[in-house]
Amino acid sequence: MYYLISELVQFSGILLCFIAFQRKRYLLNKLLLTIYFYVALCLILQILQFVLAYSVSNNLPVFHGQTLLEFILLSVFFHQFFEKKKVKRSIEIIAILFILFATGNALFLEPPLETFNSNTRAVSSLIITAYCLAYYYTQISHPKLVSLHQDATFWLVTGIFFYYSGTAIIGSIWSFLNQSKSELFRITWEVQNLFNLIKYALFVFSLRYIPAR
Repeated sequence: MYYLISELVQFSGILLCFIAFQRKRYLLNKLLLTIYFYVALCLILQILQFVLAYSVSNNLPVFHGQTLLEFILLSVFFHQFFEKKKVKRSIEIIAILFILFATGNALFLEPPLETFNSNTRAVSSLIITAYCLAYYYTQISHPKLVSLHQDATFWLVTGIFFYYSGTAIIGSIWSFLNQSKSELFRITWEVQNLFNLIKYALFVFSLRYIPAR
């Protein structure tokens, strides 16, 4: 079951990137383009995690790097969406503070060569979830002429929301579960993969509502 879900996650991510490059008009949407970079990054780092796990038996640094890079790209995504300067500036400040926090965490609390980055994973998930909620609030308080469910951005954000809100608690305990060699670690990893699959499925579904150019 674990390998099936993992392979489906990889397939859905590759499918999204393939469709994007087959239909160039999708790349004209700056929000979707940022998501493509995000998905491509995740796919590359997941392959790197797999290779390192079977070659040097330590892929923990990749998890630290992935959390940071994911957060930066999604911060760019929401920065592109929000129009108010105060909101944009807030996202910029939060991103800088998070980078400093992640650096300090790696140096003093969770060394990349020794343990998972549960602290940064949990904090980044909570912040990204807050960004999604801010998006929903903006859409509800300032509705567009187009129905929300027909907006591609809505499905992109919903995919992001499902994944990061669903895995915030899971990510916060990975370090403990890995060190204790608990069977619960494998189970939570399967749950994380399931949320990841839902995220990619919603990303692919969003393509349906990208307007023709």
